[in-house]
Amino acid sequence: VEYWYKKAGEGHAQAQYGISVCLQKGMGVEKNLGEATEWCEKAAEQGHALAQFNTGTFYHHGTGVKRDLPRAVGWYIKAAEQGEVRAANNLGVCYEKGIGVEEGVCLRKAVFWYRKAAELGNAPGQCNLGVCFQEGKGVERCDKVAVEWYIAAAKQGYAEAQWRLGRCFRRGEGVSVDVAQAIAWFEKGAAQEHARAIIELEELRKEPAAEMEHEVEATMAELPLSRTPDLSGAARIPPAHLETKT
Repeated sequence: VEYWYKKAGEGHAQAQYGISVCLQKGMGVEKNLGEATEWCEKAAEQGHALAQFNTGTFYHHGTGVKRDLPRAVGWYIKAAEQGEVRAANNLGVCYEKGIGVEEGVCLRKAVFWYRKAAELGNAPGQCNLGVCFQEGKGVERCDKVAVEWYIAAAKQGYAEAQWRLGRCFRRGEGVSVDVAQAIAWFEKGAAQEHARAIIELEELRKEPAAEMEHEVEATMAELPLSRTPDLSGAARIPPAHLETKT
């Protein structure tokens, strides 16, 4: 840690970022969120993408610093422009909810940033983009394309996408009704303690017919999703002017 402090003091961006992480998590030093933010922002100002993203989250949540949503958005933009996918997804959330952005809610921009994150493999971004397609937020509604993005995120183990995908199979939205598939994906989400997946799984298990079908088709539950999903439907997103969920 002393070495990192020395290099950080000399203006080394990676060292400044490393010290910030240590201070944030209390690794080798006493935990100090205020100092963590200071070092992180120093690295961010030198163009360190991860530091820019972290600095954005600090200002977004008021971690070690006074909450400043416009400033958070500013750092997310800098990080996202360097390909930091989590920053791109967070920007999508900010534009969808009107958080820290001058123009307020702008769904077209939300879709733009969710798409950036999704195409780079970010599971939350893929799921959020799927929601936009399923609900017609900032893009023409298309359940089929929504399912394709849910599949991409669910295969990465993202519980929210697993629940949403299971619900699509249960309701026949974008895919044919398939109770066995619905149960299979609800089970995956429930295993991660996703509340809504647990509720819908319990509901289906109370239906005798559903249980019987699940037993018969359990070995086939994954077959329809074993291929790589066709994500070409993303091209249907209209050109955007710009664009944790956390």
